[in-house]
Amino acid sequence: MGNKTKIPTTTLEWALEYIKRGWKVLPCHRNKRPVTALVPKGSLSASDKADVVKAWFANDGEYNIAIATGKNRHGNLMVVDLDIDAEKGKDGPATWEALKKELGCEFPDTLQQTTGSGGKQFFWWTDAEVPNGVQSKMGPGIDIRGESGYVLVPPSINNKGPYLWDNWPLVPESAPKALEERAIHGKPAPSRPAV
Repeated sequence: MGNKTKIPTTTLEWALEYIKRGWKVLPCHRNKRPVTALVPKGSLSASDKADVVKAWFANDGEYNIAIATGKNRHGNLMVVDLDIDAEKGKDGPATWEALKKELGCEFPDTLQQTTGSGGKQFFWWTDAEVPNGVQSKMGPGIDIRGESGYVLVPPSINNKGPYLWDNWPLVPESAPKALEERAIHGKPAPSRPAV
């Protein structure tokens, strides 16, 4: 028989799994806000220390788990967040498909999850630090979580539903260079015709 990977089931087991991957975690409320009594500086107070994480998540389900994005011991973690909100005209998946065609590069399979609202998040390593940006430079319905940011991860749940990994235990891949550049610098301004 093959060696099967045990999938964590409790909040604490998941938190410990994340710190094994070198990610810093932080406790959040269901409204996605950090538990400021425990992490007064939000994602900047996130930890990858087992004793701290065990204290935070000792009571299963009391808090949601978030992963701090940006620089960590393995590099720079960037999350591309595709929002779906028909009332606000956000169709992140459609914008994402158009962006991939525009950038014209290969997008390897990378770790991804479905958010509580039904959106998608793609986890990437980048060479450079990527700024954290809501309503990013990527296009309507796409946000970037980078330096000093965070994202909720399983087994978190918000008022719209649970966060679920789509392809766990896959790991984040290196972001295509064109994607990283767009996340940092935005879309190039259209060139002006010579006068």
